[in-house]
Amino acid sequence: MLIFLCTMIISFMGSLQPGPLNMSIVQLSLHDNPKGALKMNVGGCIPEFVYSLLAAEGLVIFQYYPWLLTYLQWGVVPLLLILAYFTWVSKPQVHAEDLGKTPSKAHFWKGLILSIFNPQLLPFWMIVLINYQTFSWLKVQTYPHKIAFAVGASVGAFLLNYFYSQLALKYKDQIFAKIQQETVQKWMAYIFIIMAIAQGGKLLSEW
Repeated sequence: MLIFLCTMIISFMGSLQPGPLNMSIVQLSLHDNPKGALKMNVGGCIPEFVYSLLAAEGLVIFQYYPWLLTYLQWGVVPLLLILAYFTWVSKPQVHAEDLGKTPSKAHFWKGLILSIFNPQLLPFWMIVLINYQTFSWLKVQTYPHKIAFAVGASVGAFLLNYFYSQLALKYKDQIFAKIQQETVQKWMAYIFIIMAIAQGGKLLSEW
């Protein structure tokens, strides 16, 4: 239980920074589509569970397959640019009847893909596990410990994204009363482009 609670808090705090997943969830919430945002959140939590479990199992997969990490890191760049494009060109007004036309599974799979192409997840949870070893009450040794660790990681990320979603829903009217929805979408597109440039610049500097 201690491993679960500590990991959940760390995951919640670690997900605070804006990323493709939580920004996309916020966008859906601003479009008054809480069900779609929830499905995207669930899809995004699955890779969080998998990567944290891999870290707990001690599988240093990127050491054996370094090309996999490289592909994941570079894959983020076009993914962010694609998100920026569709955010920019999407219609500023989304009506309830139009929301029903989007396949329900599409939001789930989008969240899954956005989270899979996050190369920071596995290294992040490995660092957390290393720090856990300094505390006897947080050592991840048995299989139940590993499951508690992975579940805590995914639950923490889910709660943070859910919080973002509810915050966007609550203040949606206030936001659009002062700022046009088209302007908000352009801001989000700019954020995705900045993320892509930052990721590409970081990879080029390490090349």
